[in-house]
Amino acid sequence: MPPMRRWEWIALFGALAFFLAQVLISSPQKSAAFDEQYHLAAGYAYLKTGDFRLSRTVGHPPLANLLNALPLLLLPGIELPLDHPAWQNGDFQWFSESFLWQVTENPQKMIELARLSSAILGVMTALLLFVWARQLAGSFAGWLALLLAIFDPNLLANARLITTDPALAFFGLLVIWRLWSWLDRPNWLNLILVGITAGFTMATKYTGLLIWPIILMIVLLYPGFSLKRLVNLVLMSLIAYFVLWGVYRFDFGPLPGSTIPIPAPVYPEAIMRTFNYINQQPVPAYLFGQVSQDGWWTYFPVTLAVKTPIPLMILTFVGSITALIYHGWRRLAVLWVPPLLYLALAMVGRFNIGYRHILQVVPFFIMLASQ
Repeated sequence: MPPMRRWEWIALFGALAFFLAQVLISSPQKSAAFDEQYHLAAGYAYLKTGDFRLSRTVGHPPLANLLNALPLLLLPGIELPLDHPAWQNGDFQWFSESFLWQVTENPQKMIELARLSSAILGVMTALLLFVWARQLAGSFAGWLALLLAIFDPNLLANARLITTDPALAFFGLLVIWRLWSWLDRPNWLNLILVGITAGFTMATKYTGLLIWPIILMIVLLYPGFSLKRLVNLVLMSLIAYFVLWGVYRFDFGPLPGSTIPIPAPVYPEAIMRTFNYINQQPVPAYLFGQVSQDGWWTYFPVTLAVKTPIPLMILTFVGSITALIYHGWRRLAVLWVPPLLYLALAMVGRFNIGYRHILQVVPFFIMLASQ
C-alpha cells in the first residue's frame, strides 16, 4: 500500500468531516425515534449504577447503549429516577419514559448529545472502509470506498440515531478486517485482535453472535486451511467471551433454574428472553400494501433493492465480478460471506421493521464495489 501524501491526508480529513457535518446538522431537525429512549435510558442507567437489570429486558447487550450514554457525562445534573417502580421491576419502557420525558429538563439536548456516539461510529466506519479497500486494491479503491460511504443515505441516516445498528455495522466490519489480517499474516497480535473485536461485536447486539458462523465459514474457505486455524479459532472465542464478560463487569452467577455459576449469565439468559419475545409477540410488518404479523422472507431483499442507491448496487455487482477474477472466490470470502449470512438471518426472522436491521451489509457492499 503506497504511503499517504499530504494532500491525501487533507482530503481524507475533509471527507470524514463532511460526513460528520451532514449528521450533526440534520440531527437537531429530527425528533426522537420511538426506541431511542429505550437504548439511552438502559445505557445511562448501566453507566451510572453498574446494574444491568434493564439490559435483561431491553433486548440488547449493553455495549452500544453504553457508548451512546457516554456523551451524557458532559451534561451536569442528570437524574435517574431510581425510586420509580419501573426501576424496581426492570421495566425499560416505563423507566425510559420517566427518565427522558418526565424528570429531565432538556430531553432534546440529551438526545442530540447521545447521538454523537453513533455519528463517531459512522465516521470510523467510513475511515475503516477507506483503509481496508486501500489495502486490498490500492489507492483508488480506498477513495472510491470513502466516496460511497460519505454519501450513503443509509449510513448517514443511522449515524444520527441512538440504536445498536451503527455500532454493529462498525464492529462487524472491524472484526472481519482483523480476521483478514490474521489470515494473511497469522501472528499472536492479530489473533488477539480478532478475539477482542469479536467480543465487542457480541456485546453490541445479540445478532452479533452470527459473527462466529461467519468467521468459521471464512476460515474454512480461505486458501491455506489447516487444523491449526481451528485451534486458533477456539482461542479467539475464549478471548471474545472474556471481553464480553468484561462488558458485564465480570458478573458471575447461575442461569435461572440452574445452580452452576457461569461468566456473564445475563447474556445467554437475555438471548433466550429476546428469542421468546420475538416468537410470541406479534410484530406487524408492511410491504406492498399488505400487513402481516409473520412477515415475509422477501421483505429484506425488497428493502435492499428499493433503498440501496443504484450506483452502489451496480458497482457492487461489477466489483464482485472483478474481484472474483483477480482474487478468486475463496480469498474473497471475507467480503461476500458476511453480507450473505447477515441477509439470510434477516430473511428467516419475523422482525420486518426496517432497513437498519441489515445495515451491517452496507459496508461489505461498499468494499465489494471498491474492488
